[in-house]
Amino acid sequence: MTAYAQLELGPAVASSQMIADRETEYVDYTDTHWGYHARGAVGLQIFVSSLFGFTGELGYAYAPVVDNDIGDVHDSGGTTIFLGMHGRIEGFL
Repeated sequence: MTAYAQLELGPAVASSQMIADRETEYVDYTDTHWGYHARGAVGLQIFVSSLFGFTGELGYAYAPVVDNDIGDVHDSGGTTIFLGMHGRIEGFL
């Protein structure tokens, strides 16, 4: 059994689109936003044998990327939960 923690910091990109069909005009507006993200996670790996195991991770990302004309900022991050299993074929790498 192996426990781990990780921290990440890096670039983030998000796009937003508004489409409106009004009586006077048709609006189709797309905007791309650049920023950063920060993420922290803790996890656990359990090896049943040398060839097979399970993994689980709980994390949270903060990515204040999308903003608007009045200064509001939307956090495009959130909570992540990863569950999985991994294995390898004996004699293969």
